Amino acid sequence: MKPSLPPFALALICAIVLPACDHSKDASATYVAPAPGVIKNANFTDVTAGKLNHWALLQHAGNNSYELSVSGSILTITRTGTEPWGKLRQILSKEDVAPLMGRTLEFSADIKTMFSNNDSSMIAEPALKILVKGLRKGTPPMLGRSSVLSEKTPIPTAVGETPWQRIAVTFTLPEAGEVQNVDLEVAFLMTMWGQLQIRAPSLVVVEPAATH
Repeated sequence: MKPSLPPFALALICAIVLPACDHSKDASATYVAPAPGVIKNANFTDVTAGKLNHWALLQHAGNNSYELSVSGSILTITRTGTEPWGKLRQILSKEDVAPLMGRTLEFSADIKTMFSNNDSSMIAEPALKILVKGLRKGTPPMLGRSSVLSEKTPIPTAVGETPWQRIAVTFTLPEAGEVQNVDLEVAFLMTMWGQLQIRAPSLVVVEPAATH
C-alpha cells in the first residue's frame, strides 16, 4: 500500500504547482485577432508619410484635442484638449457596401480604457458607432443623400484602467432596392478625458440576405 500525503502537504503542492500551470496571465501572448471582414487596415500598420491609411480622426472644432498613437496593432486615442468629442472613422465605399445590402452585420473591436475622470459635461458616452447614408427610393437626386441608419453601442465609462473587452454593434442594412448610392461609416467616439485603446476592429456578416 502506497503511503498517502497529509492534507497540509497536498495543499502545499497545489499552491506551488497550480499557479505554474495557470496560463491566464499569458493570454495576451497567444491572442489571435478575429477576421477583420471588410475593415481595411485593421491592424493599424498601413501608414503613408506618417498618416494612417483608411482611417481619419475628426473632432468637434477648435484646437486639436485628440491624438492618435499606434503600438504594435493597438491604436490609442488620447484626449489632450477641451473639445467635447473626437471620432476615429472609416468610410466604406459604395462598391464595398453593395454586396452587403440587406444583410445583418456586426461591427466590433477589442476596447481597453484608461479614463481619468467622468466628465459631467460630456455630450455623449464614448461608443462604437455606425452611420449609413444613401439616396432613398423616390427621392430626387438633386436633394442628395441623407442618413438612413444610425446605431451605437456605448463604451463603459469607468474611471481607471479596464481590461480588454469585446464590444459590438449589430445592424441590418436596407435592401438594395430601397436605398441607392450607399456608404457606411464605422467609428469610435471618444468623449472622456484619458485614453481609449482599440484592437482588432472587424466588420462581418452575421446573417445573410433574406431570400424571396
